[in-house]
Amino acid sequence: MKKIKFIVLAVSLISAVFFASCKSTPEPEPAPSPAPVEKESEPESAPVEIIKDYTEENKVSFEKIDSARQSAIDAGAEKVNPLGWAAAEAELKAEQAAFQTTPAADLSIALDDLEARYNALASQAKAVSLKARIDELDFSSYAQSNYNNGCAALDELSLPTANIAKGKDLFAKASMAEESFVSVLKSGFRVLAKAERSDSVLSKKNADSVKAAVSKATDYSSAVEKIKAADQNYATGNPEEAYNLYKEASGIFQAIYEDISTKRAAALAAIEAAKAKVANSEAAAKEADQKAPLGDQKVQGIEDADAKLLEDDSFAEYKSEDVGDLSE
Repeated sequence: MKKIKFIVLAVSLISAVFFASCKSTPEPEPAPSPAPVEKESEPESAPVEIIKDYTEENKVSFEKIDSARQSAIDAGAEKVNPLGWAAAEAELKAEQAAFQTTPAADLSIALDDLEARYNALASQAKAVSLKARIDELDFSSYAQSNYNNGCAALDELSLPTANIAKGKDLFAKASMAEESFVSVLKSGFRVLAKAERSDSVLSKKNADSVKAAVSKATDYSSAVEKIKAADQNYATGNPEEAYNLYKEASGIFQAIYEDISTKRAAALAAIEAAKAKVANSEAAAKEADQKAPLGDQKVQGIEDADAKLLEDDSFAEYKSEDVGDLSE
């Protein structure tokens, strides 16, 4: 009996071990999928570089340079700054040669600088002329600070080393000098214009006092229009022209006044002279009558009031046939 139980137990253990071994056996791994085949990339083509043609732009730049150069010549730049002028001329020749060799190349940087240099030379020359006029008119005190700034800028531009600077920097400094001196002149002429306007208004009042608007209508109207134009110029920032117009108007009014006054004085003098002559004649006649009164006696050479001066004429000497029939 025990032997049978032992056999059964052994069979059970063997079965349990068998089933356990079946459950723990790992499932086979799936076969790996094949790796994708990489396609060979085609070589990229190099970008095509597009070269711009600057020929037309260069031509326009040279035209601007010619205009700036002519302005510098007109202003007298060659005499004012001979070193700067020589440097610009040398650069111009170099750039012209470069354009002849490679007209399509980008020359903008060099050409823009050259244009600025010629503009600087022109402004510098103008500034020198303006300063000379200010000194001649003794206007510096009307805007002393601006005058000093302009002088300092001119001194810097006159240095031999000034041409080393870039064209745009030279132009900026020369323009500042020119504008400073323009400001001084405007300040001076504003003062003069105000004073001259007062004189022209006074001259107009003098002309009005002699009725010039009637007797000298054309000249009077011309002077009035000049004052109006002067006021407009003063208001729009041109005091020098305003000053000139006020002065012209004042001169016209004064001339009208003096002309009418002179003629009026001459007429009054003539009237007074005539009155004096009549008075003198009356006084002389009265004095003569007192010394030798005429009375009623006959004076030789003077006929009586009822004297017959001509003899009667009968026309007897004429025959009727000489005159024809008068009844027709």
